[in-house]
Amino acid sequence: DQASWGVLEVDHVEQRDFREDTVDFLLAVSRLIASVIQRHQAEAAHRQALAAAALEKQQRDLLLTEMQHRMKNYFQMILSMISIERPKLPTPEGRAIMTSVAERIMAVSLGNDQLSTATAEQRIGMPSYLRAICSGLASQRDDVTIAVKADEISLPSERAVPIGLIVNELVTNSLKYAF
Repeated sequence: DQASWGVLEVDHVEQRDFREDTVDFLLAVSRLIASVIQRHQAEAAHRQALAAAALEKQQRDLLLTEMQHRMKNYFQMILSMISIERPKLPTPEGRAIMTSVAERIMAVSLGNDQLSTATAEQRIGMPSYLRAICSGLASQRDDVTIAVKADEISLPSERAVPIGLIVNELVTNSLKYAF
């Protein structure tokens, strides 16, 4: 059964009985040898478990990277479809609604981009996320510069993305109605 076993033996040229202290000594030595063998087996099992965990983490990281890449492609594909269909809409209001939808999708996409570089606890650095949103919105107008002043905090994605959507809406409305 893949188990280690053995015999600890003491021989003498003459037939004799061993004293109790000799038997105790042999038992102690056999227990010491057994504990060394068990420790060696435990260390080998630990090394194997660490190697398996490292391989699993590597595979998980590869899958996560691939999923993030696909998500980025999906966002770009959706935004491209909107930009193709937007000019076909018959009314300015319809085109404005599509622009607003595209801006919201862009905000979520930027959150996803920030999440892809986040730490293991999946937090988004708010200053860089908000700057990315505002930079995308400011690029729509040549006469506007947007400055973002934000504390260096990071939030979990489930809190950061809704904040990004709110900021996107506020800045969009400011750009739309300020002039």
